[in-house]
Amino acid sequence: MAMENKSKALEYLNIARSSYYYVPLLDAKDDDLRQRIEGVLDKNPSYGQKRIALALKMNRKPVRRIMVKFGIKPRRGRKRPWKWTLRGYINLICEGQ
Repeated sequence: MAMENKSKALEYLNIARSSYYYVPLLDAKDDDLRQRIEGVLDKNPSYGQKRIALALKMNRKPVRRIMVKFGIKPRRGRKRPWKWTLRGYINLICEGQ
């Protein structure tokens, strides 16, 4: 009786039963790859997707997908303020006149 209710509800919503019972298989692989990516980032925190992919010897597309999925971002270096005291070389020709 419970199966009939599910079937009727899914039919009413225009959803296939196979879609209702679908279980994605990538979750275990994704967790394994996420741990490997985080391991590389522990050693080299500023590595981006391309360098992580090179370190793991794999394509960058799955690395990027996992980084976006789990919100993994590399640490970026801080920007240093421009110093006004640095003026470059002194123009000796103009100063001599």
